[in-house]
Amino acid sequence: MHKLIEWALDENCHIIGLSETNIDTKEGKWINKDLHSLDYTGYWSSKDNKIKGSGVALIIHNRWAKHVGKVRFIGSYLIDISLYFKGLTINIIQIYSPNNDSNINN
Repeated sequence: MHKLIEWALDENCHIIGLSETNIDTKEGKWINKDLHSLDYTGYWSSKDNKIKGSGVALIIHNRWAKHVGKVRFIGSYLIDISLYFKGLTINIIQIYSPNNDSNINN
């Protein structure tokens, strides 16, 4: 994770979306402790225990994370984060669509 954040800092990347994390919310909280010291905050969906390759995450620089007002998870495959500014709301969505399972895709 440190290499990813180093790359993001070098490239001036403030929002990173991850798919197929295989990390649940509890593990994500531990990772957030490391991310916080690097000026980033992570938002982690739960993983689907039956399927490897599930779980999504959004990692946002703290400059923008302070504007997060609402975080919505839809299963293990979608995160919708709302950033609230004066007179403006921006939604950031990270989705993973495993196209081999039509029930999940629907």
